[in-house]
Amino acid sequence: MKKYLSILLLLSSFNLLAASPLIYGVRSAEKSINTSYNVVLKKEALNKDFMFSASRLNGYPVATGSSLKSKVVYFQIREGKLYMFENTKGLMVSDSIKTKVLLASFPVLVENDEEIIVDFDGGMSALLVKGSMWSSDYSGGSEDYLIKIDDSFIEKIENRADYVFIDQFIRVANETYRMKYQLALYKPDPTFNPKKSTLLKKIGYFETHPILDPEATERDKVEKFYILKYDENKPVTYYVSSNTPKEYRNAVRDGILYWNKAFGKDFLKVEFLDKEVTPHDPDLNLVQWVDWTTAGFAYANIQADPMTGQTLNSTVYMTSSFAISSVKEAKETLLRLTLDKDMEGQKETTALKLKGFEENHVCNFHSHESIKYGLSQTLNEVIELPKEEQEAIIKRISSDHIAAVVAHEVGHTLGLRHNFAATVEGNVTLEQWPKLLKKYILEDVVHEETSVSTSIMDYTALLVSTVNGAKIRKAHPPLKYDEVAIQWGYTKKKVEEFEVPLFCTDSQVNTYKDCERWDQFSDPVAGALDSFEYSLKYAPFYLFNSFLSLTEKKQDGSLVWDYLTQEERTQKIQSVALSPQKLAAWIVKKWEKMIGMAYKGARFLKVESDFPYISDFNQEEVNDKTLEYIQGRFKEHGGLTKLSLFPFYLVVGEDIRFKNQFDSTFTRYMAPFSNKFETHEIEMIKKMAGQFSDLLEKELYVQLSESLTKANFAFYSRPFEMTLMDWMKKILFTKSGNILFTLKEDKPFYEYKYQYTNSDGIDLRTNFVKLLTTDLFKNNPSYSRRRKKASYELYDTFKARIELLKKEGELESLSDEMYNWMYDEANRFSPLVPSRRYPDIFDRL
Repeated sequence: MKKYLSILLLLSSFNLLAASPLIYGVRSAEKSINTSYNVVLKKEALNKDFMFSASRLNGYPVATGSSLKSKVVYFQIREGKLYMFENTKGLMVSDSIKTKVLLASFPVLVENDEEIIVDFDGGMSALLVKGSMWSSDYSGGSEDYLIKIDDSFIEKIENRADYVFIDQFIRVANETYRMKYQLALYKPDPTFNPKKSTLLKKIGYFETHPILDPEATERDKVEKFYILKYDENKPVTYYVSSNTPKEYRNAVRDGILYWNKAFGKDFLKVEFLDKEVTPHDPDLNLVQWVDWTTAGFAYANIQADPMTGQTLNSTVYMTSSFAISSVKEAKETLLRLTLDKDMEGQKETTALKLKGFEENHVCNFHSHESIKYGLSQTLNEVIELPKEEQEAIIKRISSDHIAAVVAHEVGHTLGLRHNFAATVEGNVTLEQWPKLLKKYILEDVVHEETSVSTSIMDYTALLVSTVNGAKIRKAHPPLKYDEVAIQWGYTKKKVEEFEVPLFCTDSQVNTYKDCERWDQFSDPVAGALDSFEYSLKYAPFYLFNSFLSLTEKKQDGSLVWDYLTQEERTQKIQSVALSPQKLAAWIVKKWEKMIGMAYKGARFLKVESDFPYISDFNQEEVNDKTLEYIQGRFKEHGGLTKLSLFPFYLVVGEDIRFKNQFDSTFTRYMAPFSNKFETHEIEMIKKMAGQFSDLLEKELYVQLSESLTKANFAFYSRPFEMTLMDWMKKILFTKSGNILFTLKEDKPFYEYKYQYTNSDGIDLRTNFVKLLTTDLFKNNPSYSRRRKKASYELYDTFKARIELLKKEGELESLSDEMYNWMYDEANRFSPLVPSRRYPDIFDRL
C-alpha cells in the first residue's frame, strides 16, 4: 500500500500532466532497486476514443524496427481491471449485432473518484498487431496476429505535448524487442483531406487497411481504402541522425529535398540532429543512418491514422552498405576494365595499380546487380587520371547513389509504392548508354532531357541510380511519374487530369516482362541482353579474382602471401572455394530472363497499356500486338538464335564458343601477375582453371537443357531449330580422347566428351535426348515433323555404336564394363526407340 500512496503523492506534487490530461504517466518515488512507471487515466476518459500507436525495434543483430498499425481504442473498468478495447468502426460490415474487440487488461493499482492508476507493464502480456503499411494488392488478409509477451520492462514513460509515450523492452520466446507506444485522445485532424486510393490503377500508394462500410449498398464498395500521406497543409521536417557521415550529408539532404520539385513548393525541410536518438520517436520523421556494411538494403516505415490515412511520422533506415558497395563496386569495375584494356593490346601491364588504388578483391557474383560491363572506353580514361581525380569521381558516384536511394526511401514515407515500369519509358537506349555514362563519369554532365527512368521509385542498376542521383544533385526537374504521383496524391486532382507514365509495382513483377526489378533501358530485351552478356564476361573475372585475392594486402599493408611456406601456399590455392554449378545457375538465370520474353504467354505492359481494357473480345488483337512487339525486339538485336544459342554453340573443332573465350580471357587476366606465383603454383592454377571451365561448360549445358525442356516459344524460328538440332547432335555424339575399352582387332572405343552427371544427379546427355522429345514450338506441325525425323537420325547414330559392341559377341558374354555402358546408353536413348512394345531395354535394340 505504501507504494500506491507514493504514487498518489506524486500526482499532487509533480506537474506531469500532458496537454491533454486525460491520460499520463507517473514514476514511483518508492525507494527500490527497480524504478517503476505506471499510467494514470482520468475517469472522464472512460469510453472516449484514443489513438494507440506502436512500433517494434529488433534487439539484435541491429536495432532496426518497424511501425505497427495504429488502433482507435477506448477504456472500460470492471472488477479491479482496466480493459482496452478496439473501436469497431471500420472493422464491421454490419453493426446490427454489437460486439467488442478486447486488446488488453491492466491491473488497477489505485482508484479514486477522479483517476485510475494502472500497471501498464503488467497488462501488456500479449499484443494483437499488424503492419502499418498495407496495400490492396497484398495476397494476405488484414487480420491481426498475436505476440505473446513472456517478460517485459518499462524503460521510461514520458508525458509529451498531447500524448503519453511509453518505452518498453519485451521478451518473446528467445527474442528481445523494444516497443514504443503512444496514447493520445483521438481527434482526427480537421484540416486533413483523405484521398481515396486508385487501387494501384496507374498510380501506386500505400493504403489504409480495409475500412468496412456497413452502409454500402454495393458489394464491391464495402471496403474503402485511403492512401497514406502527410497533411499537405503542414510542411514536414525530416531529421537526419547525428551519425550520418559528413561526406554524405549533402547527398542525404538532396535526396530528401528532391521531392519539393514534385510538390512544386518547399513542403519538405531538413534538419541535422546533433545528438543520438532512437528510431520511431513519435515526434520525429527520422532518416537514420545505420553503420551496417553487409546489410545490402534500406527501407522505410510509416505510422498513420488508420481511419484517414494521414501519416503521423515516418522512419527511413539508410544502411552504410550503399556507400560501401558503391565505392567497392566502382573500384572493382576499374580493376576489371583495366585488365580488359590490357587485353585490347595496350602496353600497360601493372593493371592492378590503378594510380593509387590498392589491389582490391571484392568478388561475389551474388552481389547487387549494379556495375555493368561495356564501359571500358569510359573507365579506361578514368584510369589515366591522377589519383585525386579518380578518388573524386568514385566519391561522386557514391554520393549520387546515396542521394537516389534516400530519395527512393523518402518517397515511400510520402506514401508512394514502387514503380518498376519506370525504365520502360526512359529515353536512353542500349546504344546511347555508354556515351551518356562517359559524359557523366568524366565530365559530370547529365542533361535535363536525359531520362533513364520516369521514377526514383524503381529499383535500378547502380549506374542508372547514380545518373538519377546526379539529376537530383543538379536540381533538375522531378522525374515525370514522381511529379504526377505527388500532384495526384496531395491535391484534389483526378488521374484523368494527368498524362501518367507507365506504372507497375511488386505484385505485377511476375505478370509483365517489362515490369522487372534492376532492369534498364526502354527496350526490355536490350536490358536483359545486356545483363546476360555481362554475366558471360564476368565469369572469367570471378575465377581470376578468386586466385588473385590470395595475394592481396592486409589493412596494415603487409603481404602475408610472401611469408607463407610453400606447403601453406599450395594448401591455400587448393582450398580456393569455387562453384561452377552456382556460377552456371547465375548465368542461366540471366539467360532465362532474356529468352523468356519470347515464350508464349509473355505479357508486356508497354503493349497492353495501349488498350483501354482487355477481355476475351479483344484478346486476340492483344496477342497479335504482343507477338509483333517481341519479334521486333529480338530481330533488332540479331534474332532469337544469335541471342540465345550462339554464346554456347559448338563450333568447328567441337569447342564451345563460351569456353574458348573463358579460357583465353582468364589466361590474359592472370598473365600480368605471374610474378606473384611460383612456376609450380602457376601450373596448379592453370590445372584448376581448366577443370573449372570444363565443369562450368557442362553445368551450363545441363541447366540450359533443363530450362529449354520447359520452353514454349510464341513464334517459330527456322535458324533456331537448325542450330538446336546440330547442337544436340554434337552434345550427344562428340567423342573425347579417352578410350573406354578396346574392341577386336585393337580398335579403340572412345568415351563421349559430354558424358557428365552433376551433383544433383542430372545427366547432361539424357537431358539433350529429352530435348528431342520436347515440342518447343507448339502448334507448329512442320517443326514436330522435323523433330521426329531428327530423332530417328540420332537414334540410328546411337544404334550404329551399339552394333559395334554386338559384334564383340553374345550379350551375356560381354564384359561388365561393356554391358553396363550398353545398358546405360539404351536407357538414355529409350525415348527415341521407335518401338516400345518389348519390356526389356535390350529387346528394343
